[in-house]
This record gives sequence, C-alpha cells and structure tokens, in this order.
Amino acid sequence: MSSSQPEQHAVPGGLLAPRSAWQSLARLARRLRGRNVLWSLLMLLLAALLGLLVWLTGRYEDDAVQDRLDFETAAIVADLRGALARNLLRLQALPHRQPSLWNEQASALLQQRELIRLEWRDEQMALQLSLDSPRQLAAFSRMPREQNQADLNLACRAAARYQSPAYSTSYFVPQADGQGRELMELCIAQIESGRIVGYTVATYALSDLLAELAGPQLPRGHALAFTEADGTRLALHGQLGPGKRLYSAQQLLDLPGNTLVVRMQARQGRAGLFPNPLSALVSAMALALVLVLALLVRDVRRRQRVEQDLGEALAFRKAMEDSL
Repeated sequence: MSSSQPEQHAVPGGLLAPRSAWQSLARLARRLRGRNVLWSLLMLLLAALLGLLVWLTGRYEDDAVQDRLDFETAAIVADLRGALARNLLRLQALPHRQPSLWNEQASALLQQRELIRLEWRDEQMALQLSLDSPRQLAAFSRMPREQNQADLNLACRAAARYQSPAYSTSYFVPQADGQGRELMELCIAQIESGRIVGYTVATYALSDLLAELAGPQLPRGHALAFTEADGTRLALHGQLGPGKRLYSAQQLLDLPGNTLVVRMQARQGRAGLFPNPLSALVSAMALALVLVLALLVRDVRRRQRVEQDLGEALAFRKAMEDSL
C-alpha cells in the first residue's frame, strides 16, 4: 500500500530520519574535503614562493658582492697604471750623459720600493751605470745579471724598433735569503737626433708593485695577485679573511710589451644556513608568515568542526521533529 510520507530509515534511539538529512551531511563532508585540498594547495604555493624569495635574496647578495669586487679591482688596476706612467716620466728625465747627476736622481727614484734596480746602458747594451735599491737586497746577488738578460734584450729591441718604452715578460730570480722574486724590466730608449744613444733600464719586483702601489687601497680580508693568462700566480699581496663563499674578479693590466692579469679575491658570508643578514631577515619573515598561515588553518579547521557538529545536531533535531 503506497504512502505519501517521505522515505525514512532508522536512527539511534528508535527515531526515523529523512534521507535528505543524510544527503546534506554527505554534501557537507565533500565540501570540507574540497576545502582541505584547497588549503593544501595554498600551503604548497606559499612555500614555493617563500623559497623562491629566499633564493632570490641570496642571489642579490652575491651579485652585490661581485659588483663591488669588480669595481675595486678596476680601481686598483687604474691606480697601478697611473703609478707606472708617473714612474715612466721620471725615468725618461734621467740625464744619461752625466754620471754624477744620474746617480743622484736614480738614488731618489730608488726610494720607491717597487723599483729595485736602475741601469744605464749604451747603444750596444753594454752596462755603463747601475744602482740597486738601498731598501732591499740586491736583485742579482745570487745569480749573475748576464744570466737574466734575455728578456731585457727583447724589451730593448722592441723599444728601439718602435721608439717607445717597452716592458719585458716577468721572470723568476732566486734571492740570497733563500727565497725568490718575480721581476719585470722596463726599457726606455734614449734618442738624440733620431739616433739611439743608450737605454735606461728599470727593474720592478711584482710583489712590491702590489704592496706599494695597490696595497694602501686594498680592503682588509682581500688578496691581490698578478697572474698569467693561464692562471699561474706570479706575485701575491694580502690575505683572505674568514668566510664561506669565495668571490673573484680580474682585470687586465695592459703594458707595452707585456700584459698582466690582476686578480682580486675575497671571502664573504659566515658558514651556516644564513650567510648574510638580509637572507636571515627574509627567512625569518617567511617563517613568521608560514606560522601565521598555520594558525589560520587551525582556526578554520576548528570552525569547520564546530559547524559540522552543529549541522549534525540540527539534522538530528530535525529528524526528531519529523518523527514526532
């Protein structure tokens, strides 16, 4: 026999609840599961964005340190080039035909520590006058000068051919104290009436070039070196400071007849998870944002549970009312 009342089923306590109430509960459960999926996706997206932000902050710090190091290296190379040009002008003014006056002016020039020896040679490259720096050991005290003259001859030939100063390639000379130095020659052709009458030769120590001409401008914790094109180190000044990351910058020092690579290195950042203050600040803000979001999610879930309990209570009450 048919009935006009809605289809019912048993509930606890002997009461009958309409099917629509249980369907409402099912829809509510599906809606809650959908919200959980959305919250999970939001958390993943936020974590990815915060990780990207921290990575970009670290890259920005690295680029800033590298740019500063490149600028400092370029400034030091400019200082070296300017100091060598000033020395060249003073060397060209030496009076090569007046021995006493030559000795006096050469002694004044040798007060600069980067210059370790001055010579005057005739047009046949025969040594006429020479003077060693009073501040240092004689450059060729352990090895005779004639054994280290090949690079000088090449430089003086280039100076005579082009009638302009020429630098030689650097070469290693052992010293009397058991150590050694990398030296470089500068040859200046003396020309009168279009004819070469002699040569002025200046000997530079590469390590003293760095210490005297670039050392005062070198920041603390930086190392400055002369290297060849293949990376072979010729001279070094300074010492690297503590740090986790090593930064390097290099510039070419172009000289007539020779090209040196000036390389500066520095260490920055402390060893650890946060190498610099900016990265630590951004990471702390990211963690705080994640914490706030976690508290918000917990609060929303509590509200959802209360709403679910309230919905179940209302459904149970409606079922009781329908049964009555």
